[in-house]
Formats: sequence, structure tokens, C-alpha cells
Amino acid sequence: MLTLLWDAISELSLEERTKPIHMLTSEVGVETPAMTAYISRTLQKIQENANKQNLPFIVHSVQPLMKESYWYKVIGRGVLPPSGNSRLRWCTDSLKVKPMQRKMKEILIESQTTNVIECFDEYDGVLMLAVRNEESARRRHSIQKHEISNDSLFSRHNDMKNILCFNPVKFLTGDEVWMLLLDRGLLPFGVDVEEMSIQYGQAMFECGIKTGGNSKEMLVELQIRVVGVGLV
Repeated sequence: MLTLLWDAISELSLEERTKPIHMLTSEVGVETPAMTAYISRTLQKIQENANKQNLPFIVHSVQPLMKESYWYKVIGRGVLPPSGNSRLRWCTDSLKVKPMQRKMKEILIESQTTNVIECFDEYDGVLMLAVRNEESARRRHSIQKHEISNDSLFSRHNDMKNILCFNPVKFLTGDEVWMLLLDRGLLPFGVDVEEMSIQYGQAMFECGIKTGGNSKEMLVELQIRVVGVGLV
């Protein structure tokens, strides 16, 4: 998804690149040292290439607060990890959603932007998300719940009413995304697709915390996927 946005902004003249684009990624705190190092290198490459190409991207990495962290809740407070059949996945909200929303609100306050889209004057920002209908039945239901229409790539944000969500890969399959990435080889912001595939393997489009059929069978897979979202 970041590649799509990068290519689109690159086609604009320097005079048209007036709005900062904030790319947010979340580190949930259960990564291996190797994955942490890879994420750090990747974010550095993205920012360096944005600067070299005169693109208005600003990279942010967010983390959960101590009392939101996985280990504090599971080990410190004895909260049961969500099972594979659980309808309430507190890990997503605590480890990713809350840190992301705090940063988004901070960005909006600092930028003091309002009504950034002429045809949607009630929105103060656009959030690009790499969500896809094919990910899971739960994801598809969530997308359909907030989408503006069945064939639209736009949707309403669940909590922040002044944010319009844009889901450009909504109708793509995982295989289609991989084929597009592999065809590029080297992404425009300096990330090598082959190295990325080695780092993430088959879990490229999956949650970094794996759960079995019940909490006792919970397995924490120590990795995280980098999901870029642009807040325009």
C-alpha cells in the first residue's frame, strides 16, 4: 500500500506536494531482536529515501504504554491471552489501535488541519489502510460495517469521526499483493522484497500474536508486520 501512495505522490510536481504524509507503524513489544533491527533499518530507509526524493513522508513508530503492553497484562495482571475463537481480542486494541490513535490525534492537533477534502468537508484527515476483504471473515465484516458503499474504497473510521479511511487494496488477494511486490523487486523507498519475504515468511499478512484454539494453547509468534498508514 505504501508503494501505491509513494508512486502517486512521486507523479506530483514539487509545488503540488504541499501536505505532509505521516506513515505510522506499530511495534507491539513481542518482536525478536532480529525483527526489531529489521524494522528499524526499514523505517530509516523509508525516511532517507523520502528526503532524497523530496517527498513529504514523515515516519513514526508507535508503541503501547507500559500498562497496555502484552507482558504487563498477561504476566503482571494475569489477563488471559485471547484464544483463536475469542470475539474480544484485547491485544489488537491495546497493542496497536490505542497507540496509533494517540499518535493520530497528536498529529492532527499539531498540524491544525481541518476540512482537508473539498468533497468531504467534515473530515480533517485521510487514513490509508492496507486492509483486505480476504484477510478473514472478521476483517471482511469490519470493513463492510464501516464502508461508505459496497464498491467504494472509502470507509468511516470506527472511533474518530473526523477521519476518512481509504482502503486501496480492499479487493486484492494476498497472492495478488505478493505478485505485485515481487514484480517490483526493489520498492521505491529502498526496501528489498526478497529480504522482506525472508523476514516475514508465510506470516506476511497475519497477526504477529498467534493463538490456538484455547488460551492454554496460546503461542506467541515473535514477529510483527510493518503496516504503513498515511495520515494526510
